Amino acid sequence: AQGFARALPDVQRRAMASAPVRRELPSLDLESALRWGIDLAGEGEWANAMHKHVESVMSAGMPRSWIPMDAHPTNMLVDAGGNVRFIDQDDSFFGPAPLAMAALTKWCRDASIYRVYEQSGSPPLADVDWASFEAVAALADTWLGWQRVERNTHRGDVYGALEIAEARIRRHLTRCVHLR
Repeated sequence: AQGFARALPDVQRRAMASAPVRRELPSLDLESALRWGIDLAGEGEWANAMHKHVESVMSAGMPRSWIPMDAHPTNMLVDAGGNVRFIDQDDSFFGPAPLAMAALTKWCRDASIYRVYEQSGSPPLADVDWASFEAVAALADTWLGWQRVERNTHRGDVYGALEIAEARIRRHLTRCVHLR
């Protein structure tokens, strides 16, 4: 995870400088993810808190770049020289750059990676509200997973998954938000 945190800012800087990357990567639509979450989990304390997290992320003024939402340790290869390579980037988007690190925390609970990420950038990031980025990354990841299940259901590849997943996802959404 430390290697990912060190390598990611450089890859994100190169992505920001690449017109094809900016043009071809879909933007991560956090407002749609929030609306979906509220439709599924309902209004109330959870919705209010998640709305604040989404607002915090969207208004943070963070650089926008490549966000690999499947930032899993098995999707990172390290060569003999210590260089990190990213693979399996099907769920990649363009959006607030720190979401990539927040997405990794579902696999790696090492808070020190945030400091490594913040200091590896040029200029370094400061005052990142990591709790909001984690909550929004969890929302976005869950929303993207729901979309995959919907596609597979409509294609006939999966049967009954939406009904089974709905209650579980509702519980997950209400647990992933950091209430303030």
